Amino acid sequence: MSCLVLLLAAGCGGGGGSPAAAPAPPPQPPVVTPPPAPVAVAPTLDSEPADASVSAGQAARFAVVANGTAPLAYQWLRDGVPLSDATAASLDTGATSAADDGARYSVRVSNAAGSVVSRAALLTVLVPAATRQRWLAGVAAPAGGYRDASVQYLDLASHRRLGDLLAVDTTAPASPQRIAAAGEWMPHVSVFAADVAGTPAVATDLRERFRTFFRNGRLHGVDLEPAAGHAPAASQVSALNTASICQGDQQVFQDWTAPRQAWFVFPAPAAGVTNCYSERSWRAVRMDMAAATAPLVLTARPVSALRDARGAIEGFIVQRGQQVLRTDAQFANAQPLLENLDGALELRAHGVHGRPGRRFLLYHLGNAFQPAQQQLRALPLDQAGPSVLLASDMRPGSVVAEDGDGLVFAAGSRLLQVAADLSVRTLTQALPLTDGRLFLTPTRVVVVAGNISPTAVVSVPRQGGDPLTLVTLSGQGDPYPTLVTLGEDVVVQIGVGTQQLGLHIVGSDGSNPVRLDTGYIAAALRPAALQLDRAGFAFDHGEQRELPGSATSDGVIVVESAFNGASSQAPVVLRGPGRTRTELGRFPALTQVNAPLGEAEPGDVRTGGASDGFLRRYLTLHQRDGFGLLQRENGDLLLVDAAGSGAVTRVTAVEP
Repeated sequence: MSCLVLLLAAGCGGGGGSPAAAPAPPPQPPVVTPPPAPVAVAPTLDSEPADASVSAGQAARFAVVANGTAPLAYQWLRDGVPLSDATAASLDTGATSAADDGARYSVRVSNAAGSVVSRAALLTVLVPAATRQRWLAGVAAPAGGYRDASVQYLDLASHRRLGDLLAVDTTAPASPQRIAAAGEWMPHVSVFAADVAGTPAVATDLRERFRTFFRNGRLHGVDLEPAAGHAPAASQVSALNTASICQGDQQVFQDWTAPRQAWFVFPAPAAGVTNCYSERSWRAVRMDMAAATAPLVLTARPVSALRDARGAIEGFIVQRGQQVLRTDAQFANAQPLLENLDGALELRAHGVHGRPGRRFLLYHLGNAFQPAQQQLRALPLDQAGPSVLLASDMRPGSVVAEDGDGLVFAAGSRLLQVAADLSVRTLTQALPLTDGRLFLTPTRVVVVAGNISPTAVVSVPRQGGDPLTLVTLSGQGDPYPTLVTLGEDVVVQIGVGTQQLGLHIVGSDGSNPVRLDTGYIAAALRPAALQLDRAGFAFDHGEQRELPGSATSDGVIVVESAFNGASSQAPVVLRGPGRTRTELGRFPALTQVNAPLGEAEPGDVRTGGASDGFLRRYLTLHQRDGFGLLQRENGDLLLVDAAGSGAVTRVTAVEP
């Protein structure tokens, strides 16, 4: 038993030795938690394809910048249809032709997490003038002569004497194309195009590109430059329904270099409001919108377009209550410009004036019930700086005129000129009491002083001086008579309503007055080439300034009637700034009637003597490649060759 104890003792360290250490366990690898699989991020677009404008034969490029989890796949679409082999972040179209004009290009970017489709960028193809089709739109008389055609316009019953809407090929005028039948349509506006090139930019070949109209409560447009071999046809523009908008106060913003991008803005009741007489919103429709595209809903009133040196729209000025904002060309990304926090004052923005690099916003600030306290101010838009006080005694709704030499406006009895640096110079302090209009000649400012008796047309030198009375209309006409300036000539139409009494033609300095006892200003024409940084015009009807016509030379078209019974013929007369008179041709014999037919409207031409009454003949002129289309409501469409022989060609006869 003791031996066993000894052995155990020895094994426990007896004899001076150490026991053997137990082997350490092998090291365990650390537990590593694998990272979670990355979550794929759906594509987003940092920049979208921009609209492109190229000349026929050139290629256009569209590009997109996208973010998201790689790999990203790209698929370009034309008018919603995928294009083969178009799977990169950019697209080159190859050589374009007139048939490509108006095409829309978008791109779908996708990955494992989803996809996004870009905006549809518009391709505008500029076709050389020599290869363009030459279609003009006009209105023929209703079949059966004069009659009322009942139509729906803005969902209000309206009786208008409208005939067929026709498109006429100037190379084959005897075979017009009918766009809409009498009684089916209601006029809207024309959209113009021009060729713009050079520095400074010069616009040439200004022409009607689209004729727009309402039919069945929907807005339609007719492209007067269809693809080769095609006739013009109407198509619906957007899903706009006239039941949702208000009548009147429409604005049109045109882009000559890209006429498909013209904007139409209609007032509409605000959300929760059932009528058009209180708070309003606006519906914005672009010419290139497809029939299913809903109008934009705007909560701010568009004031003016911002344009670059070529006249293209780059943004808008809008007003919401007492705040004025600046948006991009899509009415998006609004940035505040002005805000009036004084509830006792009224802020009202007017148009944008000046040229790119020195543009300014004209606006009123003051008490609406005390016109003498109204301030007219200008806010620089292209450089930092405070607003500038131009005048402190303005009535709301300033009267202005503008050309390359600056802005001219009336304030009380003063006529003031604003220079590029917004300095103000007084041209005269002796104007008649005015609430009228201003026109500019190269050397003088012409003022139509309305709301006084008699109505006076006066002129003031551009360098300043006393007013000179050119024409006094004593009790025989419109307080705002029709007036055009041609070089230094001033042409004033005398009369109002059915009492058309002729024309005064006089130099802006009062020289060489001429009185025509009969005649009517049918259409004012402007030079074929317009230098955009010098021309005193705006592109927008909404800005209440002139949209020029197009002509091969300066001039005014006047229709003079001899009033000599049933055999009366009315010559079409072209008068230029040098007082030259060219008779382009004569209408076929006119038929007179014995009863007056209501109040005059712009463009009406009357024939017949006082005892016979007047026959209203709706006449307007749209010039194209030297041709003008004269349209008469109770007669034929007549094609006038203003550039060549001066012939008047019957386009289509209307049988009674």
